[in-house]
Amino acid sequence: MILQITLTLIAVVALVGVLLGLILFINRQRGAPQPQEQQRARYTPGEQEILERLESLRGALSDRLDELKERVEKFIPPYGRVGYVPSNASELAQLLGFKYVKLGQEVHGELPKEVERYLDIDAEVAQIKEGDYYVYIVKRGDRKLIAVGDVYLDYLTVKFLQDFLSYI
Repeated sequence: MILQITLTLIAVVALVGVLLGLILFINRQRGAPQPQEQQRARYTPGEQEILERLESLRGALSDRLDELKERVEKFIPPYGRVGYVPSNASELAQLLGFKYVKLGQEVHGELPKEVERYLDIDAEVAQIKEGDYYVYIVKRGDRKLIAVGDVYLDYLTVKFLQDFLSYI
């Protein structure tokens, strides 16, 4: 009988100990500041306001950065991203949509009548609009490129035409 009372007493003491430990654990969790509150406790109210504003700007800046990356990707032509350099007048005409390309003695396509008068221009770089056509004359050293198309080329693409003459 003493053994039975002792076992019951041990079980009751263990149960009370577990309940007391659980109660203390719950109270400690309830009274402990949350991680965000611990972080804010280090800053003054003014600093906290600045941090909140910076956090709200982070999303807007991220969206703006994505938009700028997209614009840059559109601005840089495909050959600039992959490093493709055409090897002849035909490939250049196909790449940039030219109707006529004259590269040294090599000719690709037909020259529109209204732009014939510009063929004798001697300039390092010339970009001329005549009617529906854009005429590009690029000279580097003793090499000369004349290209005619209906698409306006941006500065980087015209720069590419100059560099193209160095590659061939």
